Amino acid sequence: MRRYALLTLSLLWLGAFSQSEPRTFIPSSPVKDGRGLRSYRESDIFAALPELRGGKKLSECSNSIMSGATELVFLSDIGNNEVTIKSVRCTPVDKGLSCGAVRRMRNYFLESPERSFSLENLTFARARPIVEAYRAGGVAGEMPEWFGASRPDVVSITALPDGSYRMRFGNVYCTGCSSAFNVRLETSGTEVRLLYVGDPEGVCF
Repeated sequence: MRRYALLTLSLLWLGAFSQSEPRTFIPSSPVKDGRGLRSYRESDIFAALPELRGGKKLSECSNSIMSGATELVFLSDIGNNEVTIKSVRCTPVDKGLSCGAVRRMRNYFLESPERSFSLENLTFARARPIVEAYRAGGVAGEMPEWFGASRPDVVSITALPDGSYRMRFGNVYCTGCSSAFNVRLETSGTEVRLLYVGDPEGVCF
C-alpha cells in the first residue's frame, strides 16, 4: 500500500509544474480527434518549441483523468541501438496547451526506436539479454494479479545493488497506467529467463 501511495503522489507531481518555470503556449488545432480531444499541428509545436525541429513525433497523449495532462514525445539522433527522446509535458489552457521545458533523455532499443527504454546503472550490452528474455518469455514467478497476462513494453531498467533489476512499464499519459517490479536474470545452460522477485508498484489514472 505504501508503494502505491508513493507512486500515486509522484505521478500527480508529474502533471504539476513549478509556478516559476517558464511556460510556452501551443495553440490547438480546430480539428479534434475521434475522442473529442484537442490535437496540435506539428508546425505549431515546432514554432513554439524549436528544440523539437527535425525530430519524429512518437506520441501525443493526453489523460483526461489527470485534468487533461498532455505529453508530446519526439525521436531524434537515431543511431545504432540508441536514440534521443525529447519530451515536453503540458497542461490544457484556453485554446491550447501551456508547456514546460523540453526534456532530453538518451534511450536504447533492440529493433525499433519506437520501442526504446532508458537505463540506469547498467550498459546496453548488459540490458539486452534482460529485454530479450522478457520479450521471449515474460517473467516467471508469482506475479501481482493486477499485472495480469499482459506484456507491455519496458520503459526503463535500473540495476540494483543486490544484483536484481527494477523494470518499469507503461505510460500514464498514453495508456493511463504505470507499473514496476524487481526481477532477477537467471541462466541455465542455453536458457535465459527472468524471475520475479517482488517490490511491486502500480497505478492507473
